[in-house]
Amino acid sequence: MSQLPTIAEQCLALLKRLGLTAQRRVTVLVLTDGFSVVQLDNGALGVAMSYVRLPVLVREHIESSLIAYTAEDPLLFGLLFNTPPDPEREMLYHSIRAALLAALSEPVLCYSSQFGLMVENGVPKSLLSEAQCAVVIGFGGLMMHMVGSSRLERLHVVDLTYPQRKREMSAVVDALRLARPELTLTISDGTDLPKLVTKADLIAITGSALCNGTLDSLLAMSSNSQVIVQGQSIAMHPGPLFDRGVIAVVTTRKPKQIVAAAQSDRSGVTLSRWLEGGLPFSTIRPLASSESR
Repeated sequence: MSQLPTIAEQCLALLKRLGLTAQRRVTVLVLTDGFSVVQLDNGALGVAMSYVRLPVLVREHIESSLIAYTAEDPLLFGLLFNTPPDPEREMLYHSIRAALLAALSEPVLCYSSQFGLMVENGVPKSLLSEAQCAVVIGFGGLMMHMVGSSRLERLHVVDLTYPQRKREMSAVVDALRLARPELTLTISDGTDLPKLVTKADLIAITGSALCNGTLDSLLAMSSNSQVIVQGQSIAMHPGPLFDRGVIAVVTTRKPKQIVAAAQSDRSGVTLSRWLEGGLPFSTIRPLASSESR
Protein backbone atom coordinates (compact mmCIF):
# COMPACT_ATOMS: atom_id res chain seq x y z
CA MET A 1 0.00 0.00 0.00
CA SER A 2 1.42 3.39 -0.98
CA GLN A 3 2.19 5.84 1.77
CA LEU A 4 -0.07 8.88 2.08
CA PRO A 5 1.60 12.21 1.26
CA THR A 6 2.74 14.32 4.18
CA ILE A 7 1.46 17.81 4.90
CA ALA A 8 4.64 19.27 3.39
CA GLU A 9 4.28 17.14 0.26
CA GLN A 10 0.62 18.10 -0.12
CA CYS A 11 1.47 21.78 0.30
CA LEU A 12 4.14 21.57 -2.39
CA ALA A 13 1.74 19.82 -4.78
CA LEU A 14 -0.84 22.55 -4.16
CA LEU A 15 1.68 25.35 -4.74
CA LYS A 16 2.68 23.69 -8.01
CA ARG A 17 -0.94 23.49 -9.18
CA LEU A 18 -1.39 27.17 -8.38
CA GLY A 19 1.66 28.04 -10.47
CA LEU A 20 3.53 29.52 -7.50
CA THR A 21 6.67 27.47 -8.06
CA ALA A 22 7.12 28.26 -11.76
CA GLN A 23 10.35 30.08 -12.65
CA ARG A 24 11.25 30.52 -9.00
CA ARG A 25 14.69 29.93 -7.53
CA VAL A 26 16.28 29.89 -4.07
CA THR A 27 18.84 32.71 -3.98
CA VAL A 28 19.54 33.03 -0.25
CA LEU A 29 19.83 30.38 2.45
CA VAL A 30 20.85 31.36 5.96
CA LEU A 31 21.17 28.82 8.77
CA THR A 32 21.33 30.25 12.29
CA ASP A 33 21.12 28.71 15.71
CA GLY A 34 17.37 28.39 16.01
CA PHE A 35 16.14 29.33 12.54
CA SER A 36 16.43 28.64 8.80
CA VAL A 37 15.85 31.51 6.38
CA VAL A 38 15.07 31.05 2.68
CA GLN A 39 14.65 33.84 0.14
CA LEU A 40 13.61 33.42 -3.48
CA ASP A 41 14.63 35.34 -6.59
CA ASN A 42 11.44 37.43 -6.38
CA GLY A 43 12.25 38.50 -2.80
CA ALA A 44 9.71 36.20 -1.16
CA LEU A 45 10.87 35.12 2.27
CA GLY A 46 10.33 32.13 4.52
CA VAL A 47 11.55 31.46 8.06
CA ALA A 48 11.25 28.29 10.12
CA MET A 49 12.50 27.09 13.46
CA SER A 50 15.55 24.85 13.44
CA TYR A 51 16.39 22.31 16.11
CA VAL A 52 19.92 21.91 14.75
CA ARG A 53 23.06 23.61 16.04
CA LEU A 54 25.98 23.41 13.62
CA PRO A 55 29.66 24.35 13.82
CA VAL A 56 30.40 27.46 11.78
CA LEU A 57 32.39 25.69 9.05
CA VAL A 58 29.76 22.95 8.68
CA ARG A 59 26.99 25.52 8.43
CA GLU A 60 28.84 27.54 5.80
CA HIS A 61 29.54 24.39 3.80
CA ILE A 62 25.88 23.35 3.80
CA GLU A 63 24.71 26.82 2.81
CA SER A 64 27.14 27.13 -0.09
CA SER A 65 26.55 23.55 -1.25
CA LEU A 66 22.78 23.96 -1.35
CA ILE A 67 22.94 27.29 -3.16
CA ALA A 68 25.32 25.72 -5.70
CA TYR A 69 22.86 22.83 -6.09
CA THR A 70 20.17 25.28 -7.25
CA ALA A 71 22.00 25.49 -10.60
CA GLU A 72 20.44 22.11 -11.44
CA ASP A 73 17.50 22.12 -8.99
CA PRO A 74 16.39 25.77 -8.54
CA LEU A 75 14.05 25.11 -5.61
CA LEU A 76 15.90 22.14 -4.11
CA PHE A 77 12.83 19.95 -4.58
CA GLY A 78 14.82 16.87 -5.45
CA LEU A 79 16.98 17.17 -2.38
CA LEU A 80 14.30 18.23 0.11
CA PHE A 81 11.32 16.18 -1.08
CA ASN A 82 12.49 13.29 -3.25
CA THR A 83 15.75 12.10 -1.71
CA PRO A 84 15.87 10.25 1.62
CA PRO A 85 18.08 12.52 3.74
CA ASP A 86 21.16 11.51 5.63
CA PRO A 87 19.83 10.82 9.16
CA GLU A 88 22.19 13.47 10.50
CA ARG A 89 20.59 16.09 8.25
CA GLU A 90 16.96 14.99 8.45
CA MET A 91 15.97 17.51 11.13
CA LEU A 92 17.79 20.31 9.29
CA TYR A 93 15.99 19.49 6.06
CA HIS A 94 12.64 19.57 7.88
CA SER A 95 13.42 23.16 8.83
CA ILE A 96 14.67 24.25 5.39
CA ARG A 97 11.65 22.60 3.78
CA ALA A 98 9.27 24.53 6.04
CA ALA A 99 11.05 27.81 5.27
CA LEU A 100 10.92 27.08 1.53
CA LEU A 101 7.19 26.33 1.62
CA ALA A 102 6.63 29.59 3.51
CA ALA A 103 8.57 31.59 0.91
CA LEU A 104 6.62 29.99 -1.96
CA SER A 105 3.37 30.66 -0.08
CA GLU A 106 4.00 34.38 0.46
CA PRO A 107 1.55 35.42 -2.31
CA VAL A 108 -1.15 33.35 -0.59
CA LEU A 109 -0.89 35.41 2.59
CA CYS A 110 -0.61 38.69 0.65
CA TYR A 111 -3.63 38.05 -1.61
CA SER A 112 -5.57 35.66 0.61
CA SER A 113 -9.06 36.18 -0.82
CA GLN A 114 -7.85 35.16 -4.28
CA PHE A 115 -6.94 31.80 -2.75
CA GLY A 116 -10.21 31.29 -0.88
CA LEU A 117 -8.81 32.44 2.46
CA MET A 118 -9.58 35.12 5.01
CA VAL A 119 -6.74 36.75 6.95
CA GLU A 120 -7.67 38.65 10.11
CA ASN A 121 -5.41 40.61 12.43
CA GLY A 122 -4.63 39.09 15.79
CA VAL A 123 -5.42 35.73 17.36
CA PRO A 124 -8.87 34.10 17.02
CA LYS A 125 -10.28 35.17 20.39
CA SER A 126 -13.79 34.04 19.46
CA LEU A 127 -12.50 30.49 18.93
CA LEU A 128 -10.39 30.46 22.08
CA SER A 129 -13.24 31.75 24.23
CA GLU A 130 -15.42 28.74 23.36
CA ALA A 131 -13.10 26.16 24.95
CA GLN A 132 -13.58 24.68 28.40
CA CYS A 133 -10.78 22.10 28.24
CA ALA A 134 -7.74 22.85 26.09
CA VAL A 135 -4.30 21.45 25.32
CA VAL A 136 -1.41 23.59 24.09
CA ILE A 137 1.35 21.65 22.36
CA GLY A 138 4.48 23.77 22.54
CA PHE A 139 5.23 25.97 25.56
CA GLY A 140 4.18 29.56 24.92
CA GLY A 141 2.21 30.03 21.74
CA LEU A 142 -1.45 30.59 22.51
CA MET A 143 -1.05 29.57 26.15
CA MET A 144 -1.29 33.12 27.51
CA HIS A 145 -4.30 33.93 25.35
CA MET A 146 -6.09 30.82 26.54
CA VAL A 147 -5.39 31.59 30.19
CA GLY A 148 -7.22 34.86 29.62
CA SER A 149 -10.43 33.07 28.58
CA SER A 150 -12.89 33.16 31.51
CA ARG A 151 -14.74 30.08 30.25
CA LEU A 152 -11.67 27.85 30.25
CA GLU A 153 -11.67 25.36 33.13
CA ARG A 154 -8.70 23.11 32.32
CA LEU A 155 -5.50 23.80 30.38
CA HIS A 156 -2.67 21.36 29.87
CA VAL A 157 0.61 22.44 28.27
CA VAL A 158 2.85 19.90 26.52
CA ASP A 159 6.48 20.50 25.62
CA LEU A 160 9.11 17.94 24.70
CA THR A 161 11.79 20.02 26.41
CA TYR A 162 9.97 20.19 29.75
CA PRO A 163 12.43 17.84 31.51
CA GLN A 164 15.35 20.10 30.51
CA ARG A 165 13.51 23.39 31.14
CA LYS A 166 11.41 22.30 34.11
CA ARG A 167 12.47 25.12 36.44
CA GLU A 168 11.83 27.86 33.85
CA MET A 169 8.49 26.48 32.65
CA SER A 170 7.21 25.59 36.11
CA ALA A 171 7.89 29.14 37.31
CA VAL A 172 5.67 30.51 34.54
CA VAL A 173 2.94 27.95 35.21
CA ASP A 174 3.02 28.70 38.95
CA ALA A 175 2.60 32.42 38.24
CA LEU A 176 -0.36 31.71 35.98
CA ARG A 177 -1.94 29.54 38.67
CA LEU A 178 -1.74 32.47 41.08
CA ALA A 179 -3.37 34.73 38.50
CA ARG A 180 -6.12 32.21 37.70
CA PRO A 181 -6.57 29.99 40.79
CA GLU A 182 -9.88 28.65 39.49
CA LEU A 183 -8.16 27.28 36.36
CA THR A 184 -6.68 23.78 36.49
CA LEU A 185 -3.31 24.27 34.78
CA THR A 186 -0.88 21.40 34.27
CA ILE A 187 2.25 20.74 32.21
CA SER A 188 4.10 17.64 30.98
CA ASP A 189 6.58 16.37 28.40
CA GLY A 190 3.84 14.83 26.25
CA THR A 191 4.10 11.17 27.20
CA ASP A 192 0.48 11.47 28.32
CA LEU A 193 -0.64 13.30 25.17
CA PRO A 194 -2.78 10.51 23.60
CA LYS A 195 -4.93 10.46 26.74
CA LEU A 196 -5.06 14.25 27.05
CA VAL A 197 -6.29 14.97 23.52
CA THR A 198 -9.34 12.74 23.98
CA LYS A 199 -10.59 15.08 26.71
CA ALA A 200 -9.82 18.42 25.02
CA ASP A 201 -12.35 20.41 23.03
CA LEU A 202 -9.59 22.68 21.66
CA ILE A 203 -5.97 21.84 20.84
CA ALA A 204 -3.37 24.43 19.82
CA ILE A 205 -0.34 22.90 18.10
CA THR A 206 2.91 24.78 17.59
CA GLY A 207 3.86 25.29 13.95
CA SER A 208 7.39 24.24 14.80
CA ALA A 209 6.04 20.68 14.76
CA LEU A 210 6.40 21.02 10.98
CA CYS A 211 10.13 21.53 11.57
CA ASN A 212 10.71 18.42 13.65
CA GLY A 213 8.54 16.05 11.63
CA THR A 214 5.77 15.57 14.21
CA LEU A 215 2.94 17.72 12.83
CA ASP A 216 1.34 14.96 10.75
CA SER A 217 1.13 12.56 13.69
CA LEU A 218 -0.07 15.28 16.09
CA LEU A 219 -2.92 16.22 13.76
CA ALA A 220 -3.89 12.57 13.30
CA MET A 221 -3.95 12.14 17.07
CA SER A 222 -6.09 15.29 17.49
CA SER A 223 -8.65 14.54 14.80
CA ASN A 224 -11.62 14.45 17.19
CA SER A 225 -11.04 17.95 18.60
CA GLN A 226 -10.99 21.45 17.20
CA VAL A 227 -7.41 22.29 16.29
CA ILE A 228 -5.54 25.56 15.75
CA VAL A 229 -1.97 25.51 14.43
CA GLN A 230 0.06 28.56 15.35
CA GLY A 231 3.59 29.88 15.13
CA GLN A 232 6.25 31.54 13.02
CA SER A 233 7.07 28.33 11.13
CA ILE A 234 3.62 27.61 9.71
CA ALA A 235 3.33 30.51 7.23
CA MET A 236 2.67 28.10 4.34
CA HIS A 237 -0.48 27.64 2.27
CA PRO A 238 -2.86 26.26 4.91
CA GLY A 239 -4.95 24.15 2.53
CA PRO A 240 -3.47 20.78 3.62
CA LEU A 241 -4.05 21.75 7.26
CA PHE A 242 -7.68 22.65 6.65
CA ASP A 243 -8.09 19.36 4.78
CA ARG A 244 -7.04 17.64 8.02
CA GLY A 245 -9.64 19.48 10.09
CA VAL A 246 -7.63 22.45 11.36
CA ILE A 247 -10.04 25.35 11.96
CA ALA A 248 -7.50 28.19 11.92
CA VAL A 249 -3.82 28.94 11.38
CA VAL A 250 -2.17 31.73 13.36
CA THR A 251 1.13 33.02 11.99
CA THR A 252 3.02 36.13 10.88
CA ARG A 253 4.31 37.76 7.74
CA LYS A 254 8.06 38.28 7.82
CA PRO A 255 9.71 41.63 6.99
CA LYS A 256 12.55 41.54 4.45
CA GLN A 257 15.00 42.90 7.04
CA ILE A 258 15.07 39.45 8.58
CA VAL A 259 17.51 38.25 5.92
CA ALA A 260 20.15 40.83 6.85
CA ALA A 261 19.50 40.21 10.56
CA ALA A 262 20.10 36.48 10.10
CA GLN A 263 23.24 37.01 8.04
CA SER A 264 24.74 39.41 10.57
CA ASP A 265 24.07 37.27 13.64
CA ARG A 266 24.19 33.49 13.20
CA SER A 267 23.48 32.97 16.90
CA GLY A 268 19.81 33.60 16.22
CA VAL A 269 19.57 36.15 19.04
CA THR A 270 18.77 39.05 16.71
CA LEU A 271 16.17 36.98 14.85
CA SER A 272 14.52 35.93 18.09
CA ARG A 273 13.71 39.57 18.80
CA TRP A 274 11.57 39.52 15.66
CA LEU A 275 10.24 36.01 15.93
CA GLU A 276 9.49 35.65 19.63
CA GLY A 277 6.72 38.17 20.06
CA GLY A 278 8.09 40.94 17.87
CA LEU A 279 5.74 40.46 14.92
CA PRO A 280 1.93 40.81 14.90
CA PHE A 281 -0.05 37.61 14.50
CA SER A 282 -2.67 37.07 11.84
CA THR A 283 -5.35 34.37 11.76
CA ILE A 284 -6.02 32.51 8.52
CA ARG A 285 -9.27 30.66 7.94
CA PRO A 286 -11.13 29.36 4.90
CA LEU A 287 -13.10 32.23 3.39
CA ALA A 288 -16.37 30.29 3.57
CA SER A 289 -16.06 29.62 7.31
CA SER A 290 -15.14 33.25 7.99
CA GLU A 291 -18.16 34.53 6.07
CA SER A 292 -20.52 32.14 7.82
CA ARG A 293 -19.73 33.36 11.34
